[in-house]
Amino acid sequence: MTHSLKPWNTFGIDHCAKHIVCAENEQQLLSAWQQATREGLPVMILGEGSNVLFLENYAGTVILNRLKGIEVNETADAWHLHVGAGENWHQLVRYALEQQHARPGESGAHPWLRWFLAYTEYWRVWRRTTARLRLR
Repeated sequence: MTHSLKPWNTFGIDHCAKHIVCAENEQQLLSAWQQATREGLPVMILGEGSNVLFLENYAGTVILNRLKGIEVNETADAWHLHVGAGENWHQLVRYALEQQHARPGESGAHPWLRWFLAYTEYWRVWRRTTARLRLR
């Protein structure tokens, strides 16, 4: 069975994937990854599909990144944001940041991620090669 990718890419291209899984938390993402790995399938983690052009069907599992949540903690000298990788970048900027607004994508896959990392205290990273979370 295949599933249409049309609703999951901004070009609206109607190609299919073998499996599509919506991950709303880290455990769902990890479980989908492990299942695809057991089946020997390739995996693509997809945000809002704004930087993806499907030219053919995808013979693997597409995991939709829907890891949401914005938490703000204020101290005497700083604001600390904890942001889920599935948060819409433009909405995050409107909510809390001053630069990089009006760019498509999600916070976990943003093309300006290197710039953003320069101004962060820590970053939780999920390593595909080890299937583990770690702090950077």
